[in-house]
Formats: sequence, C-alpha cells, structure tokens
Amino acid sequence: MNIVNRVKRYLFPKLSEQAEADIDAEAVKNIYYICLVVAILESAVLVLFLISRPKIDEASYVSIRSVAFCIAACVLGNVVSRVILEKEYYKHRFIVVFEIIYFIALSIWGLKVSYRHYIAGEQMLTFFTVELMMACFVLIRPIISTVLMSSAYITLYITAYLFDGAERINFINYFMFMLLSIIGMVVRYHLQLRTSKRKVSLANDKLALEAMSRMDGLTGLNNRRALEDDVEELIGKPVRLYMVDINYFKEINDNYGHMAGDDILRETGERLRILYPGSRYYRYGGDEFLVINDDNELTQYGEDTYKFRWTDRNVSVDVLFSIGRSSGTPGGRDEFFALVSEADEKLYETKTWTHDPEHGGHERRRSTDTDNE
Repeated sequence: MNIVNRVKRYLFPKLSEQAEADIDAEAVKNIYYICLVVAILESAVLVLFLISRPKIDEASYVSIRSVAFCIAACVLGNVVSRVILEKEYYKHRFIVVFEIIYFIALSIWGLKVSYRHYIAGEQMLTFFTVELMMACFVLIRPIISTVLMSSAYITLYITAYLFDGAERINFINYFMFMLLSIIGMVVRYHLQLRTSKRKVSLANDKLALEAMSRMDGLTGLNNRRALEDDVEELIGKPVRLYMVDINYFKEINDNYGHMAGDDILRETGERLRILYPGSRYYRYGGDEFLVINDDNELTQYGEDTYKFRWTDRNVSVDVLFSIGRSSGTPGGRDEFFALVSEADEKLYETKTWTHDPEHGGHERRRSTDTDNE
C-alpha cells in the first residue's frame, strides 16, 4: 500500500500556484533554448547535406523535407516560447497544451524518421535522441509525461510490428529504454519541483524578513524604515498627517513599570486604528506615533487631545494623547518631511498647552505621584 501511495505522489504531486508558475517558466525557458539549439544544428546539417550532394534524388528530397520540418517546428517553438517569456504570464493550461503539442510534434517527426530508417535496415537513432531530449528538458506533470512517452514508444513498436513483426527490435531492451525515458521525465520534473519549492520558500522567507524589518516588534505598527520606504508612494498625493505623543509616558514607566508601559504602547496602536481608520500607522520613536492618511474619506479624529483609561488587574491609568496635525500635497521627499516637521511642531504646541498648570499638567503629575505612594 505504501508503494502505491508513493507512486501516486510521484505521478500526482501537489504543488502551490507559485511552484507551478515557476515550473511553467522553467519549462518554457527550456523549450526556448532547445528549439534554438536544435534549429541551428539541423540548419547546419541541412547545409552540409546540400553541399555534399551534387545531385538531389528522391531519397534526398525526403531527407530535406524531414530536416526542414524539424527546423520549422523548432523555429515556431522558439518564437512561441519567447512570446510567453516576454509576457511573463500565461495560464497554466496554456503552457501544458504548448508543451504537449511540442512533444507530440517532435515525437512524430522522430518516429517517422526512425521508421524510415527501420524499413531501410538502419538504426533508429533519431527517435531515441528526441525522446532523450524530452526526458531531459520538457517539464510536464508526471502523469501526462508518462502517457505521452509510453504512447510514443508503443506507437513506434506497433508500426514496426505491422511491418515485419518488429523482428529487428529487442523487446526487452526497447521496453527498458521506454521505462528509463519515463522515469527520466518524472525524476526531472520532481527535481525541478524540489528546486521550485525551495525557491518559493526562500522568497517567502525573504518577504517575511522584509516585513519584520519594516515592523515595530512591540506595537505591530510600521517603523521608521517603513516610513522611509513608503514616502515615494505618497509623493504627489494629498495627505493628512497626525503626530501623536503619550503625555507623561516616562512617569507611567517609572510608577507602574515597563511592562505596563509596553501594554499602553500596544493599546495606543489599537486606539490609533480606531481614531484614524484606513490610514498608515508608524511608531515614530519612543512614545511618538505618526499617522498618515492619503486616500480615505472616513471622518478622522479632529481634536488636539485624546484620553482613555487603561486598566490591568489592580492598576488603572489615565492615558492622554497630545496630537499635532498638518496636511498638504508633497512634491518630493523634502516637502513630505517638512509636513512631518510641521505636525511635530503642532504636537509640541499641544504638549505645551496640556502640560500647563492651568490645564491640569501639574495636577496630573501630583495625581500620579499620589498613586505611586
């Protein structure tokens, strides 16, 4: 039963869309180069053949037509594969159909040439060469390649059998050639599949590392590096910027501990998503946050301060935000960061106001000290 399951996995491998697309691209690339090489070699053979034959008889015309067909098929395959590679995307079914047509066309050519040699009492090298090339370079799902390869071998054998009972074919050797060709195509596909999966995995790991490098590990918001990367997307767009700072954050850390401070920073990120929906959120540094809105028509929070109460077990803290705003349409990086500076200046105007004794600045400080006692 394990052997049956293993065979099934080999003939019907499971793969992701990314791995499938990677194999398709590799298959088309292989056909592109093989068609190019074969067309050049066959053209050289045709030229040498014409030079070496002072007189063209009927048999020579047959050989010329055969070589010309091979050249034409390879040129067409090269052109189609180049178009696919330049477009960079085609549906998987289209790629499979293209490979099947290529396989059948070249196999029929090889079969006809080899059969002609067979009835003349010569070796059938062309057919085996073509099938070897298919096994090495054509990447079709194993079940399809198995059907195609076995069909090609069976067709040639039946044709020879109808001619003279396939007397000059050693059945065991012929069967072994067929089996090795099938195994070669299946193994070649799985080697490429393994390479493609590894490539996809590395690409995903790279994306994950890039995402982590852009993210603030504590709050889950974007960091300053992400802001630097995102600026180009904001050039030429009308933007609204909100610089947000947590008042008395150092005292919160001193009085309630850094774990409480970290929890409040995380909660701040969640509050910003609620206050400024559809925006970009960045931890600008320490307890400062930057919110950028460039394409959302939802109503944004418009006050200069925001207050919420954070509670964890027996600890309860009133958290106050000071907010500075700016808006404009930056024409370049310098203009964008000028808007950031403007929002930062407005923030400190707000902080000056909220820290003023007339607006509870010292009362807040005394309240915190009393709680600490």
